Amino acid sequence: MNVLDSCVIAKWYIDEGDSKAARKLLETTDVLSAPSIVVSEVIAAFSRYFTGGKSTISAEAALEKWRNSLQHGLLRIVDHDFFFLDAMQLSIKLEHAFHDCLYLVHAQRENARLITADKKFARKARLVYPETYLLSEL
Repeated sequence: MNVLDSCVIAKWYIDEGDSKAARKLLETTDVLSAPSIVVSEVIAAFSRYFTGGKSTISAEAALEKWRNSLQHGLLRIVDHDFFFLDAMQLSIKLEHAFHDCLYLVHAQRENARLITADKKFARKARLVYPETYLLSEL
């Protein structure tokens, strides 16, 4: 199983660095999973991306593709409410954003690979979970 953070998943729908590597994950037979916060975080990533007007597709098209992916079960979504305490403790320990730590806790509990496009997060997560991978290194 691979736990993907929202930065990786957003790259399925928008063209930016490492988008090809992110899309390649869709070709694997591995289960792809994320905590439920991913639904809104991917949309937030779209908002940031499309604000600069740097895309050949529209924000609405990206959102529609994301919604279709969710409806067709492309990603196994796990309720993140059960991760709050552990994520908060890791957030404090690593001095890193709580929402990122939700992905880390999910990967730890599933004994899955954690894949992120965030170099800073990958560096910190590896301190407590060696099965953390940077998308650009895959």
